[in-house]
Amino acid sequence: MRQLFLSTLVLLLNFNLYAQETPIIEFSCPSVSTQNRLPATATEDVFYIDDDDENLILYRGSTEGITETQLPIDGGALEYKLSPSGDYLAILTLDSNVNLLIFDISEGLIQDYVTTVEITSVFRLVWLDDNNIRINESTSTARIKSHTLNIETGDIIVSLVDLSSIIETDNLNYVYSPDMRYLGFFSQSHFNVATVSDNNIVYATDIFDYYNTLSSTVWSPSSREVLIYTSEWLILDLNSQETEPLPTVPNYDFSYPIWSPDSESIAFLGTRLPRERPNVLSDLILYKRSQNTLVDLCQSGMFFINGVQNDVDWSSDGRWLAYIMETLEGLNLYAIDLNNNIIATIELRSTGSVPRLLGWR
Repeated sequence: MRQLFLSTLVLLLNFNLYAQETPIIEFSCPSVSTQNRLPATATEDVFYIDDDDENLILYRGSTEGITETQLPIDGGALEYKLSPSGDYLAILTLDSNVNLLIFDISEGLIQDYVTTVEITSVFRLVWLDDNNIRINESTSTARIKSHTLNIETGDIIVSLVDLSSIIETDNLNYVYSPDMRYLGFFSQSHFNVATVSDNNIVYATDIFDYYNTLSSTVWSPSSREVLIYTSEWLILDLNSQETEPLPTVPNYDFSYPIWSPDSESIAFLGTRLPRERPNVLSDLILYKRSQNTLVDLCQSGMFFINGVQNDVDWSSDGRWLAYIMETLEGLNLYAIDLNNNIIATIELRSTGSVPRLLGWR
């Protein structure tokens, strides 16, 4: 009862603050529908992983409940990526080499591949399709080396993108577009977009206060728009060469955006300023582009951000949002049905680590 009272009090305080300072924010508060399973309306499953440095456990939430799979490797992996179909899980580990492991979820088998990725490099995993996965490796010399593995043949093809002729930088922070045709990067106080095939600059901004972090550069699923953060959030349109500013809210910070599959909405974590610690008492905020409005989904708590990976993800049809959050009720995974305005709650087991959301499949 005390927890319910505190939750209600926090919600009312938040509402009053919004009513006074942020009239552009609307409220859409879902009702609780199911516990430890997805509602019958869900057409996809949600995956998450728990890594406590000793064990690696893969979880799958569905309309039937929760299933777990103990992976036959030690914990402490660098990165995880679920394949587009959800049949495979790619895992990067580090010993004397950077190793790529592919776990066949249905068969329970794992295959280990030793790569030629340099340990001192910055690397990221990207699934191209269900049979090919790429490790993008970057150094301080404006060169990006890609290692593409075909999991059927075991062949690894290495290719190089050299941007040294068009940029000068000691710290290349880049983001590939989803179709892998474009590269967004920050150089000489400018944000630029170049074609991967011929390193040709197709978009150069005059933005000087761009925040050079990965979480501040997010491509839309269509690969024709990119969201960046300067002193405000801007959508850069490659077709029109125009910028679209997002609404701003006084004394409020929006971070870790993720586009909806149709590129018409963007989910953010919103935090009222000033804040004593990062990611404390954040809200789940939805930006609707066609209406130019912000919607508070009434989900306030501590969102856990793991490196460049968000703990928020859309289902492929754009109907569901899944996220990991800690509230007065504990650490849970939540899934909101935006069509029916209902929410499912999945209790996360405490192993001393924070599970990471892998996404919907």
